[in-house]
Amino acid sequence: MSSYEQTAALLKGLMSNLMSTDNNVRSQAETALNSEWRDVQPQTLLGSLAFLVHRDNEATARAFAAVLLRRIAFQDVKAGDNKEDERTVWSLVPNGVHQAVKNELLGALKDETDRGTRHKLCDTISEITNNEGENEWADLLPALYACAQDGNASLRESAYRVFSSCPYLLSGQSPDSVNSAFGGAFQDGDATVRLAALQASVQYILAATDKQRPALAPMMPQMLGVLEPLQRDGDEDGLTEALSALIEAAEETPKLFRAVLDSLVTFATAIGKNDALEATTRQTAMELLVTLAESAPGMCRKNAQFCQQIVPVCLQMMSSIEDDEEWYTVETLDDSDNDENHVFGEQTLDRLANALGGKQLLPVAFNYIPQMLASSEWNQRHAGLMAVSSIGEGCLKIMRNELGKIVHMVVPFFTDSHPRVRYAVCNCIGQMATDFAPKLQEEHHAAVLSALIPVMDQTSVPRVQTHAAAAMVNFAEEATKQVLEPYLDTLFERLLAMLNGSKRYVQEQAITTIATIADNAQAKFNKYYSTIMPMLLNVLAQATDHDHRLLRGKAMECATFIALAVGKDVFAPDIPRVIELLTLTQQSVTEADDPQASYLQASWARLCKLMGAEFAPILPVVMPPLLTAAKQQPDFAVLEADEDAETGYSAEDGWEFANIGGQQIGIRTTLLEEKCEAVELIGTYARDLGTGFVPYAAETLETLVPLFKFYFHEGVRVAAAAAVPYVLTSVKLAGDDAALRQVWSHICDCYTAVLATEEDDTFTLQLFNSFAESLSAVGANSMTPSQLESLASACIAQMTKYYKRMKDREAARAAEELDEDDEEQLAEEEMLEGLAV
Repeated sequence: MSSYEQTAALLKGLMSNLMSTDNNVRSQAETALNSEWRDVQPQTLLGSLAFLVHRDNEATARAFAAVLLRRIAFQDVKAGDNKEDERTVWSLVPNGVHQAVKNELLGALKDETDRGTRHKLCDTISEITNNEGENEWADLLPALYACAQDGNASLRESAYRVFSSCPYLLSGQSPDSVNSAFGGAFQDGDATVRLAALQASVQYILAATDKQRPALAPMMPQMLGVLEPLQRDGDEDGLTEALSALIEAAEETPKLFRAVLDSLVTFATAIGKNDALEATTRQTAMELLVTLAESAPGMCRKNAQFCQQIVPVCLQMMSSIEDDEEWYTVETLDDSDNDENHVFGEQTLDRLANALGGKQLLPVAFNYIPQMLASSEWNQRHAGLMAVSSIGEGCLKIMRNELGKIVHMVVPFFTDSHPRVRYAVCNCIGQMATDFAPKLQEEHHAAVLSALIPVMDQTSVPRVQTHAAAAMVNFAEEATKQVLEPYLDTLFERLLAMLNGSKRYVQEQAITTIATIADNAQAKFNKYYSTIMPMLLNVLAQATDHDHRLLRGKAMECATFIALAVGKDVFAPDIPRVIELLTLTQQSVTEADDPQASYLQASWARLCKLMGAEFAPILPVVMPPLLTAAKQQPDFAVLEADEDAETGYSAEDGWEFANIGGQQIGIRTTLLEEKCEAVELIGTYARDLGTGFVPYAAETLETLVPLFKFYFHEGVRVAAAAAVPYVLTSVKLAGDDAALRQVWSHICDCYTAVLATEEDDTFTLQLFNSFAESLSAVGANSMTPSQLESLASACIAQMTKYYKRMKDREAARAAEELDEDDEEQLAEEEMLEGLAV
């Protein structure tokens, strides 16, 4: 009898409570698990869990025990009185317990009959292996080899599942033997084994060195051979998993696909255009191709069939849009259709155009677009317009020369009989106004605005009316005052009518468009000020309920843009009232998802720019929430592969997940954007207020400098680097040289430490510029000899990296691997590297 049998029975009772749907019961059980088991008898806990994994009669209990074992074994716990001394539970228990756990897990690997439990068991085995290292579990590799050759398909699948999570276990094998082993598995009679082998082979390729990978190319045809039986047998879930695995390989090792590209394009596009398949399956097949285009554009350009086969599938997907009553009647606008095929088609076409350029893609696209625009089917016309919108940025160089023809081609659709087509042409012109600025505004404003502005009168279809106003934002952002001035009266007449409309999203867009046009018009806006500003202040004062939060945010944004446009003298009488309303609003923001928060921060910054030093007394209101936002850490979530992320981590709340090592790793990106905006605004205040910012300088520097290493969001790093010199300058202007020198030494060390290892050329350039500006603020003789030496070492490290990349490019050119578009991209990289060096 195992020494853990009795304790396992006790633990199983606690596990039942851990799975309870009653929050109180579950919470009490979690407390007991930690305080009565993990913290006082960790060896008994791990041994008992392993016993249950192998020997319990219930599959549910075995599966849950496997999950608990994996989670608890590598939790960090205090190992002594020192708070800094933390170790994992696994490291605290004796080696004898390790061996007992491993023995039970290998026994379970052989005996487990439930597939779901077996998968969790494999994840636990992989977790232990990854945390211990490849040489710490001597019995594992022989056991996996035996499983891979066993007559039981479940055992064969399990072996490759573990190899997928621990590819380094195969690192001691020759490429030929690995190719041979995988080759047999790719032809296994069981689909689950073939799929697991494909996933494992991808991870093995990713773990291989650049020198090892070419020897693995012979596996590629066999890897692709796994796909066709899955499609033939109607196993869409398996096919999607297989394609997803290949996407990982395409991102990192696209050149391995060179020999199989023709067959892959044919297979994937056949999946993509098959209306009988699920949207996820079709989209994953197309995602594989567009990933290859982005990762190896030169290789894909040289393939004659690449664009010829992919573009028609994108257009077919874009044409699959359906009309429905809800589109016309919604009260709020959102992006709930982002997973639809027609949206995916638009996004894919856009990415292809940016990756491959106009020479390859544009001729193919325009083989179809004119006939789509001439179709009697509204969804074809819609797709044709959205195609023009999607390819503009990537095909800019060629399309710019034909801009007049394109404008003439799309403008008539502003009077199309179908509202969705009118919506599409608004989208098209709005995107073109950005992509082809300022040429579109300067040369074609009459044709565009004479057609666009009347659509803002279409009250019968508010979504079209609103999208026309949104397109006007794009146009006005890139137009000169001279271009826009003749249209101001008619524009504001329509925008004021929209502001008085019945739908809130129409009012919100009207306010946004007014703000943009005011920013463009500047002093020319004075004649409209007395009409529009009271309306905005009324919104801020009266629209105080929960549903109008976004409207209020846009109103404060518009009011402060107008303030900058008309200047301090015109705005002066309203300054006290605006400050009062913004302060009241800030006091009312208590929920994390309140959209007013970001609008408030930006509005305060615009007032600071307008008021200058007079804004300093308001800093105690403004800075605390900004510093809080700048200090916030990103939210992470780690879920099992089979858990539904949407249940507790909705994409609408900013959660994004990626599958890593058999788990779903999530991060809440909205918090990152808020953090970035806060850091940017802090820099703005330091720049605009000078000495008035000094009371917050010390806390701000303590917050900003560590963000040089905030690798979760590039914008945060760039904003922090840009802001630090402004903060130092504010201290310098205040005349406190002693305080300046005191904080500078640590900051200088942080600069050189990051510069020594930084890999991103754009940020390296930003950091060098920031360092130079900071040195200018601090003054001469501000670095010690050791700091100068560190700076020199960092510069040498960056120049060494640059030299290596330069040699790699020379080798690629010598091997004739680059085409004209590749050369253009490399020229941009070389320019950026040259600036940094």
